[in-house]
Amino acid sequence: MYDLPDERGHFGPYGGVFVAETLSQALEELRAAYAVARNDPQFEA
Repeated sequence: MYDLPDERGHFGPYGGVFVAETLSQALEELRAAYAVARNDPQFEA
């Protein structure tokens, strides 16, 4: 049985994320931009 990621997309007790290392920086930038945008009433998902 496989564990599903938590609400932040992390797996297991050590918080690993299954993403290619070359995409890590872009993923962090996307996470930061979403954190700002989700509180903006003009933002539509």
